[in-house]
Amino acid sequence: MKLFQQKNPKQHMYKQLDFDELMNIQEGGAGQAKERESVVLKPQMVNPCYYCLCDSCINNVENIKVRPDEIPDRWESCFFCDDCRKYDNDTTKRNMEREKCSRYSIDNYHARQKRKKIRAVKGGGFDEKVTSTEIKKALAEYHPKDYFITECKTCSTYFPDPQGMLKFDGLAIRRSYTNPCITGYEIKVSRSDFLGDNKWHLYLQYCNEFYFVVPEGLVRKDEVPADVGLIYYYPKTGKLLKKKRAVYRKVEEPVGVYKYIIYSRLDQERIPFYEDRGEYAKDYLLDRAEKRKAGRALGSKMAKDLSDYQERLEKLSNVEDQLDRLHKIEGVLKKHKIFGWRWYRNIDDAIKDLDDALSGSYPMELGDVEDTLQSALNMLKKIKERRRVNYADTSHKTQMV
Repeated sequence: MKLFQQKNPKQHMYKQLDFDELMNIQEGGAGQAKERESVVLKPQMVNPCYYCLCDSCINNVENIKVRPDEIPDRWESCFFCDDCRKYDNDTTKRNMEREKCSRYSIDNYHARQKRKKIRAVKGGGFDEKVTSTEIKKALAEYHPKDYFITECKTCSTYFPDPQGMLKFDGLAIRRSYTNPCITGYEIKVSRSDFLGDNKWHLYLQYCNEFYFVVPEGLVRKDEVPADVGLIYYYPKTGKLLKKKRAVYRKVEEPVGVYKYIIYSRLDQERIPFYEDRGEYAKDYLLDRAEKRKAGRALGSKMAKDLSDYQERLEKLSNVEDQLDRLHKIEGVLKKHKIFGWRWYRNIDDAIKDLDDALSGSYPMELGDVEDTLQSALNMLKKIKERRRVNYADTSHKTQMV
């Protein structure tokens, strides 16, 4: 009978076992559970579910931010909030706030909010995001006299080498028979990418020198192996600076690399410097936008010039009409012998003659008659003077005889 004298066997069991929020038994006693619980002081928010994953989960049926069009076909509906104290302030329920969940899937609204908080910081604290395409273009300018290629494979895709097919981010081949050098480049734009690379040593057998190319300050010199070089890329200037020189190593001729270049990369249809067509399309759209802007500016200038030329053309057409009228007036004036036969080199003389002709009180014919009579009188005077001279000469000769 003493076995059944316990008033609350569940309470006794709860003190001996540790339960999670789903009421699953965990290993360890209540004492260990208390040790595992760590009290974290968090700022009090207006939304009591602010720190709970359920508040931003797409599977939560109580999430009012989820839109019907974003619900997947196989929707795993979750009613976890019904048993949570914070959701409806029911003190009889447990605090079911969750920080981890295997079924968690963030909704679009909260995903957009989190993306707004993302700030890309590369190396020495640059705010702008550095892409591998920018570094590849800088490497191409770094090797103006060498043969430079990006995304260079070490062998055929269909017939790979025993260690597998590798791909250089950049490969430069010096154009020299006497002093050849093949330089391989591995581009890293994040710390996680650099630290997680465990295959870089496989590139060494295909090149004489090997470099890591990173944004400024992303990797220190002491983090790079002794025989590997390090180059910094500066986003603000687009220039490269060699921080550590690579050790020159003699290697066998990489026939697989040469075959890949000859068979697959000598055609002009390939897109240079780009890993995929997405990056190429992005740069293409930016270039097209810039050209469109320049086209609009040029079009505006051409439109203004065209308008000016149109205005000048209209003025010239009016001048032609006026000139035609002046020719007609000149013909009438010549008909009435106002201008006469003289060639006027100065327009002022012509205007003076015209003014004199129009301001006269008698017809112009009388003026012509007067000019004719005056010419005749002058001629008579000359004849009279000539006869007087001849008569004097004759008289003098007679007296001599």
